[in-house]
Amino acid sequence: MQKLLSYEHPDLTILSGDQITGEFMSGNATVYYDMMLRPLVEGGYRWASVYGNHDAGPAFDRRDLMKVEQGYDGCYSKEGPRNITGVTNYYVPIYASEPRGGADNDEEDIPALILWFLDSNGNASIPHPVDW
Repeated sequence: MQKLLSYEHPDLTILSGDQITGEFMSGNATVYYDMMLRPLVEGGYRWASVYGNHDAGPAFDRRDLMKVEQGYDGCYSKEGPRNITGVTNYYVPIYASEPRGGADNDEEDIPALILWFLDSNGNASIPHPVDW
């Protein structure tokens, strides 16, 4: 990852789920998650993540991973509303580096892009599954 980051120099890196394989880890995987984030942190990169069906295990859950991520300045990941199943259901607004239409433009606070993150919530127990 470090080699790729130094080659690409991204403004924002998206971690799109299944960063770790948690279901086979008997210990707390936050240590491994922290190791996975190290190239981003040491390189001063910004990132946002969404969790997949493998990003939980018997000794930890997605909220434990979120606590690790949010301990770093470059993290744009957010815990979504608790009334929605999953942890990483949120959005990140992206603003233009230059205000559209000049410095006196009223549109400077309007995002140029909005990235939406939707947690797969895979392997979670759902209290009332849909009866197809």
